Amino acid sequence: PERSALGGEDFSFYTEKVPAAFAWLGVHGEGKPYYPIHHGSFAAEKEALPIGTEFLVNTAIDFLANN
Repeated sequence: PERSALGGEDFSFYTEKVPAAFAWLGVHGEGKPYYPIHHGSFAAEKEALPIGTEFLVNTAIDFLANN
């Protein structure tokens, strides 16, 4: 089941100064124990890293091409 997240970040304050976006990347492996991001046992699935990298690179390229 999906876990809800309140996203209690101060990120919105950055968006008042500069264009910004916030995205979630699913990095939890199916059938593995769930640990919150700031827990000592948290570990992202390695298969998610290229997906996140591609997303960030494409976002930067799109931004630079349009600004």
